[in-house]
Amino acid sequence: MRHKLRNKVEALIALSEDLNQCRERCDAKEEEIAKLQASFREVEEKLTATANLASKQKQEVEEREENLLQALNSVNNENKQLNVELQELSAKLTEAKGDNKYLRQKLMRFVKMAESDADLLDSYGEPQPRRYSTMKYIDSKFIDSYEALSLEVLQGDGESCSNFPGSDSSDFVH
Repeated sequence: MRHKLRNKVEALIALSEDLNQCRERCDAKEEEIAKLQASFREVEEKLTATANLASKQKQEVEEREENLLQALNSVNNENKQLNVELQELSAKLTEAKGDNKYLRQKLMRFVKMAESDADLLDSYGEPQPRRYSTMKYIDSKFIDSYEALSLEVLQGDGESCSNFPGSDSSDFVH
């Protein structure tokens, strides 16, 4: 019986050692599982953060694109307005060039009239100072008319030559 007891004690000791080894392995596996779970959570958090960052960056890119499109549309509209303004200014410039040509022609007519008047006055024997004052008077009237027309052209009245004093051909003596 002692022998049986001893065998049972030895068997219990062996079982106890096996049980301790199993517990140690189980604890080691649990620690490994805990480490893997922690690592999994970290990776999952990183992926979530990366996904959030990616969606945030995507949203920022979309906002930038939208802002750029708005700026582009604004610049296009401003460009159209400037093109319209350029066309208007080109038309005014063309009109002003025509007005200048008209004024040069009118000046030449005034000069010819003044010269013919001077020749006519010479034939009547009018004294030199009087002829000079007549020429001055004609020049001052022309300059006043020219300034009035220039002011109309600059203000963009649109009817620049039609309102010019003396713009009728009937004003000229041929």
